[in-house]
Amino acid sequence: MTFNQFAEHAKRIAVMQGRQFTHPDDDWTITVLVEHPGDQRPFVIHVPGWVSNDGDAKEVLGWALGQAARATKPTKVALIQSAWVVDRELTGRPYDPEHEPMPRDHPDRIERLVLTVFDPEIAVMHWADIHRRRRRPPVLGPWAAAPRDGFVSGRMATPLIDALR
Repeated sequence: MTFNQFAEHAKRIAVMQGRQFTHPDDDWTITVLVEHPGDQRPFVIHVPGWVSNDGDAKEVLGWALGQAARATKPTKVALIQSAWVVDRELTGRPYDPEHEPMPRDHPDRIERLVLTVFDPEIAVMHWADIHRRRRRPPVLGPWAAAPRDGFVSGRMATPLIDALR
């Protein structure tokens, strides 16, 4: 698979996960897709939901993913996770983490499904806003992509980037 085909495949996995929802508070679990040389299809790992709500568990997961990538040498990895963000394009001002609440507590927060695709050369983020409804399951808005020259980092992204390079 090319990098873009892999990213599109990961988006389809995320959409399919959302189509299984039945309640308004259902959420996407952290999902990891891994492609190794010769694989017909990427291997999909659905991480237990409780990991998303535990910062220490996410830290350990990031480390473990990095170690696994070092050992198995994948050609591509995709990481799908929901997140609260403060979008400066929507608020009209940059988010200041030193003087404003964390995104999960911020009054201008947006819930997004974030897809980060990695290979040894590049890491690219895609996202879709999560639209919550009072009586029906959440749905995804359209996908958008960060510029290819954007900087990607984080407690789960950085170990993968380091391992693939």
